[in-house]
Amino acid sequence: MHDSRAKIKNGMQRPLLWRFLPYRLMLPNMNEELAAALIKRCSRHLLPGSIGLSYYRVWVASEEEVAPGVSKALRSIAKTELGTADELLVRSAIQALGCVGAEDDIKNLQSLLISASDQIYVDVEAAIALIYHRGKSIEVLLNEVIDQASFVVFATALVQ
Repeated sequence: MHDSRAKIKNGMQRPLLWRFLPYRLMLPNMNEELAAALIKRCSRHLLPGSIGLSYYRVWVASEEEVAPGVSKALRSIAKTELGTADELLVRSAIQALGCVGAEDDIKNLQSLLISASDQIYVDVEAAIALIYHRGKSIEVLLNEVIDQASFVVFATALVQ
């Protein structure tokens, strides 16, 4: 018996469940493609330092809603983009790592400081600070408040 609701491709009939699978499951590297596109797209709209990171975090959060797991792919793609010659892509990758990176990514970012332009230097410093502070609890950040800058870090963490 032929089920007209099933998709036929290459002479084979697919089960009905195929139509309802999330698109990202059908294309396993879709998150990697989204991550690469996000880094490229964001490189056209970069703002320096912590301001740029705050916008980047919003972009990453919106992509994560569309394609859960894209943050993991973004981290992987960003690490590879750090070595490209295009300064805008490097800055975008730095900001991406600031948003989704882990403490072991700090070494990769610090290596860029040796021959960095002023903009890359500002982005790397902000990304390292975000990674460092994102890994701490609110209580630890509160105990570290000693001046206005550390209070801003604490207040930002509290809001998030």
